[in-house]
Amino acid sequence: MPLVSFSYQDAIANGKGDNARWPRDPESQEKRLLPMCRPSFEPSFSFTRDDQVFTIGSCFARNIEKHLIAEGFNVAAAEFEQMCARNGVKTRPSTLNKFCVFSILNELKWALVPGEEFPEKSITEVKENKFLDLQLAPGLLPADWDTMLGIRNTVSEYIKMIRTSKVIVVTLGLAEAWFDKEYGLYTNSMPLRPTVAREPDRFDLHVLEYNEIVDCLRQILALLEEYGHPDFRMLLTVSPVALSTTMSGRDAMVANSYSKSVQRAAVETIFRENARVDYIPSYESITLSDRSLAWREDQAHVSDIAVRLNVLRMQSAYTASEGEATESGSADRRAEALRLVSSAMDLEKKGDIDASNAAFSKAVEIDPDEMLARVRWGESLFRQEKFEQAREQMEVGLRLGGRSYNLPYLLGRTTFRTGDIAAAETYLKMALEDLPDQAGVYYLLAKTLIRLKRPGDAMPYYEKAHALAPDNASMAAGLEKCRSALAAI
Repeated sequence: MPLVSFSYQDAIANGKGDNARWPRDPESQEKRLLPMCRPSFEPSFSFTRDDQVFTIGSCFARNIEKHLIAEGFNVAAAEFEQMCARNGVKTRPSTLNKFCVFSILNELKWALVPGEEFPEKSITEVKENKFLDLQLAPGLLPADWDTMLGIRNTVSEYIKMIRTSKVIVVTLGLAEAWFDKEYGLYTNSMPLRPTVAREPDRFDLHVLEYNEIVDCLRQILALLEEYGHPDFRMLLTVSPVALSTTMSGRDAMVANSYSKSVQRAAVETIFRENARVDYIPSYESITLSDRSLAWREDQAHVSDIAVRLNVLRMQSAYTASEGEATESGSADRRAEALRLVSSAMDLEKKGDIDASNAAFSKAVEIDPDEMLARVRWGESLFRQEKFEQAREQMEVGLRLGGRSYNLPYLLGRTTFRTGDIAAAETYLKMALEDLPDQAGVYYLLAKTLIRLKRPGDAMPYYEKAHALAPDNASMAAGLEKCRSALAAI
């Protein structure tokens, strides 16, 4: 059976559509392809900033949610760190990454279906009293049983927020997945060698095929239709982020092409057959764009600028009923501003600071409310030691929603350098809420409090900085000086 069938008349009409032709001439390329590809899409629904958005999938999902949070949307993931704090768990949002479509299905079954529970015994022992939950993201360090179970329970608590989410963004990552034969489950990360040495026949690597992925997506939708928000809608995307290493025996670039292509084909089937689903062509946007704009230096991860452009286009399309589409200027102006930001960053790397600042200035002139232009220019000005100017740009960026770019910490460092120590204290205490495990924030806050002649207040921050970085000589010296100062009082 064909994916979709059109009559002759309908096919001819489709061929006359505004975007039916590939942009071959310079004018259409400038409009749709260069420097950032802007494929069209037609929303079948709308949502507001108050509607809860739940993001799940690969690291590209984390990028999307970061920008939605910056734009003031009600994103479930914004509550994850507070959940961790309430449960006494220390982990990062990247722990939520789901690279295999089956690992998404696993989590939803355990969160939604009565009687379906996470099999705690599937947590693998890496070495004596050190365990790892392979359903969580790669990179998580093995920990004792109680710690690992605490992280697992916190993740499960977060996943349950999907019940009340009207908008669900699913980003498919990889088509290579490890299969746990003992429990009949696909895992989300690769088993470590000590586990395999202990249980050599427990895990196999599978390269997923089209029908498996389609069936899995159908099961996910069926679960949401039964247990989710009664009016939920899904935005499906395919992550453009390249796989790190293929275990399939193929060239990594060939394996990556298959992985993305088979998932993209499966998504098209689901989009065509289910009225609750829209497809967001961010994959096409990134892969067909100027690589210098769309990709980071590793040529595997997507640049913040490219992600932001796609999220802003999505926002404009899906919130048009609110009358908030392109409030700060047309989509083309915003795209031009962000292109200039990318150019400015490249010029700075090449050492042409004057041209870089000119490009940043032009970007801000074109779109004064573009948060990322303020953030990146503020960072650049800080590196140039133009601290007052850096502060000005970063404070505007913070007001525009740029807190997720660690602006409080940068502003704390900036205001400390300018001598506005009271402002430094304010920003650094804000930064501690965002970076509770970063020793440098505690250390700089302690130094700030010393400058304010409050060694008693500084002591616990020095102690925390030293505990987080016990081998750092500066932090150890600061702690001893603070102790001496308190002893002399």
